[in-house]
This record gives sequence, structure tokens and C-alpha cells, in this order.
Amino acid sequence: MRLEFEFIQVAMGLRERLSAIPSVHEWQVLFEFCKRQSLLGIGFAAVEKLHEVGVECPADIRMKWYGYALKIERMNEKLNMQCGEITKQYEHDGLQCCILKGQGNLLNYPEGLSIRRMPGDIDVWATPIKYLIHTENTEGHGCPKADDVGEQVLITDERLLINDFVHTENTEGNGCPQADDGGEQELINDDRLFTHNIFSAVFIKLRKFLITDGVHTENTEGHGGPQADGGIKIAAQTGKNKVEYHGHKAIREYVRMQYRLKGMDSHPKACYHHIDAPTMDGTKVEVHYRPAFLRSPLRNWRMQRWFEHHADECMKNKTHLGFSMMTSSVNVVYQMCHLYTHVFEGGVGLRQLMDYYYTLKIWHNDLEEKKELESRGMLIEGHGSAVMSPSQVMSVFRSFGMAKFASAVMFVINEVFGGGNENDNENDNDNENENENGPRRETDGGPQADFVEESESSEFKRNLNGGPQADGGGERKLKRINRELKENNFAPWMICEPNEKEGRRLLEEIMKGGNFGQYDTRDAALKKGGMVKHGVWKLKRVMRLVRSYPEEALWEPVFRVYHLIWRLSHG
Repeated sequence: MRLEFEFIQVAMGLRERLSAIPSVHEWQVLFEFCKRQSLLGIGFAAVEKLHEVGVECPADIRMKWYGYALKIERMNEKLNMQCGEITKQYEHDGLQCCILKGQGNLLNYPEGLSIRRMPGDIDVWATPIKYLIHTENTEGHGCPKADDVGEQVLITDERLLINDFVHTENTEGNGCPQADDGGEQELINDDRLFTHNIFSAVFIKLRKFLITDGVHTENTEGHGGPQADGGIKIAAQTGKNKVEYHGHKAIREYVRMQYRLKGMDSHPKACYHHIDAPTMDGTKVEVHYRPAFLRSPLRNWRMQRWFEHHADECMKNKTHLGFSMMTSSVNVVYQMCHLYTHVFEGGVGLRQLMDYYYTLKIWHNDLEEKKELESRGMLIEGHGSAVMSPSQVMSVFRSFGMAKFASAVMFVINEVFGGGNENDNENDNDNENENENGPRRETDGGPQADFVEESESSEFKRNLNGGPQADGGGERKLKRINRELKENNFAPWMICEPNEKEGRRLLEEIMKGGNFGQYDTRDAALKKGGMVKHGVWKLKRVMRLVRSYPEEALWEPVFRVYHLIWRLSHG
């Protein structure tokens, strides 16, 4: 096994020591390796652990490494706080959201490593809140009308009212504010709720406030409303009185409104799946209206429907840090989609693979907990989020055309993080408890019965579940099967069988390119040579993937043209 992989496994607690003590040059190689893969913080955890067993890193490298690790810890603390602030603000403004990737993945890491994960920008998946309202017939009033029976209606068009600049005055008896030329000029908050009781239709304006650089200011001069001079000037730049947006456009216009309220003239960059929001104290923020995408039209259509179906459960999955993150089952699917997308963009690094390793571990733990509750009859139908089984996860991947890529990812993760077969028990005495520093899958009690249930015999099931063993033959059989599972690179958290051929090809790309392919020197002149040359570079890269993932690779040039047209038409 490569020294770099052993080093990362030490950091993750999968082994206690390296197979050989690194030289000064090898310590420098390890530092550069962690830097290329954006694992400097994780790598310093290995430096600390090796120091405890008497393996010393050279002082100059150690101090430089420590500086990076300290900076990473402070950045994570800052971004965690900002994620909570963004969530609070967006929910106040009528959006529901959850944090994707970086800071959401951080919570999957074990204590001690989570704060050392290299952070990036903040990715927010946002959708307009769907309101449940009571309606009745309100003819003659300035409010929405419904039927005579006052039926409850669920707003499914995800409408978000963005009122840049309106005139309002007292409209007693009408049930809604009416706009005219004599009313006071006010900047109205984006979120408005329409609610009607059984007797009359009442329009409720929850709050009037002015947002100035994220600060709510109230009127203190007795004029009966907020002082909106600066906000009026910014809002009036649109030249619109009242605009109603729906779905994805609502998110894009909300972000553009944030720029106007901050007095910024810059035009935000909108892509097919996200738009750049104003930076937050130097932190880049991307607001996603689509969490992921594929180039193949059919596969992409399936993906968008699947994520739309699971959006609500993710938005409601609140964490102790004040923001929501994806549920473990949805995250297992999403992280794989994220990896697949970046393979076609420029490449992925071991930081993303480590994210997925810990995502799989959390998902597997949730799956085992669900099975335990089911076995005890304690699982109440309709309560909590469903946990997908490995077969269900793979069914989703097959519908997205990602099954082969998933098997390649399983090989890479097992090779780099989940392997450690040399450390399972180097003297092969078949006693799992003798090696406390083996891979994490060993601490879960070895290979689980559910992972091999289709091929195992009834006798093996009885032995695995602790059945009586008269002569020790069942125990020997169990150990033999355990060894076979290890030799075949299986682990209980895997969603499918690893594909060594595709996996080694993917691992080679990761080692050459580093984090997101930033260190890939192949065709560097084309990559940095302007729009046309960069397009040629990207085409050459995609064509290298045709053998492995033909459908997505062949649709990529077509999608690139479509994306250009989409951006021109959507700003």
C-alpha cells in the first residue's frame, strides 16, 4: 500500500502506525500530497497521532502544517456560524433551504476530524416555502378568490412575491392593501402570506422592514413606517412596481434582489443549477435551485424529479448548528451525483471521496438502526425519514446511468480509506478483537448478514446471528467467509461490488489531478488558453471518458451548447 494512503488511514483512526518511518523527504512528499488533495487539516491529525507513538515529523514541516490546520479550524467555525445566519435569513424571507456539500458533510465526520476538514464556499439548496392556506369566496375584495366551501388549498406553484416598490395606504374594509398614488412609499419584505378565515378574507402583512446590509432598521421618527430612503432608491432601479415569480426563477430573482439591497451593481452569474449570491464576509455563497444535474436529457429529467420528491425532508432535517442538511439516504445519492458531475468538469480529489466515505458510514449506521427498530417492533410507520437499502440506492443510480461509476467509487474508497487489510490482522490469527486499530467496518462487528444475504446459506445465517455451535465448525466457517469478504474488498457500508478496472482508472485521475483536477498538467496550454482552447481541452477530457461512461460523455457537447443558450436567456 502507498505511504500516502497509510498516512490518511492513520489520521482517520483506521491504523495505528505506518509500515515504515518516513524520511525527511517523504515527510515533504506527504505534506505536498495532502495539499494537492485538500487534506492538510486531516493530515495534521496523522502528524499528531504519529507523534504519540514516537514518529516525529521534522519541526519546520510540522510548524507549517500546524499553521494550516489552525487556519482551517477557524474557517470551519466561521462558516458554521454563517450557515446558520443564512438559514435564518432565508427562512425569514419566505424560503426553505438546506446546506449542501462542505459544511453539511462536516457533520458526518467523527469528533476531532470534523473541524479539520478543508472548507470551501457555502452551497445552499433553496426553494420557496409552500403555504397551507384557508380560502373562501371573496368577490369584490382585492384578495384571491376560492370556492364557497372554504376549502384548504396547498400552494403548489411555489410562488414567491418580490415587491420591489409599491404604494400603500389605509384600506379599511377591503381586506387587502390597495396601491394608489397617494400612499406612503415603502419597501416591502419578499415573504407575504395570504390567509382567509371562515368569515372574511384578510390579507396579513407579517412585517415591514428595511434590509440594509443584513440589518433590520425600524422607524424611530414617528412617520408610521420604516425609513426606506436607501432601499427605495435601490428598489426603484428595477423600474417595476410589483412582480410575482415562481419556482427556480423566484430563487434567482431573490438573489438579484439581495445585490440591489446591498447597493451592488454587479450582475450575478446564473448557471443551470445555481446562482452566485453576494459574498458573506469574504465567503463565497452559491444558491442552488437544482442540487445536481446530468447532461443526458432523460437521465437529468429523472434526477430532477427524484430530488424534487425528496426536497421537503431535507429542508426539515435541522442540525444542532441551526441549519438543515440532507438526510443520510438522500446524501448518499447526492454526493455520488456531485462526484459524477465533477469527473466531467475537471476531476475530483480525495477530499470529496473522504466526504463520501463518511456519508456511507452515517447512512449504514442509520440503516442498521432502522433494522434494529424493526426487529424490536419499535418502528412506527409514518414517523421519521425512510432509510434506503443498498438495492434501493443502486436502483436510483441505475436510473441515473451512474451504476458503473458507483462501483468505481466503491473501489477507490475501499483502496484508500476502507482497505487496511494488511492491518486487519497481520499475523492472521482470525481474532478481530486483537486489532483495535483496524478499519472502522471492523468495529461494527465485521461483515453484516444483510450484505451477503442473497448468497449465504441458512447455516451461515444462524452462525452469524450467534446460534449454537457444537464443535466449532460453524465458527471456522464464519471466519473463513469473513476472510473471503475482506479479500474481495467488500465492506458492510458498500452499496455495490467494487469495479477494479474502472476504479483504478478513476484513482489514477485523482492522483494526477488533485483536488478538482487543479494540479492536472496534461494539456495545460489548452486549459488556460482562452475560451476556444479551453473548450478543446474540455472536449479532449470528456472523450477520455467515452469508454467508461458513453451516454453522459456523448451528451456533454450537446449540453454545453444548450447551457450557453440557457444562460443567455436566463441572465
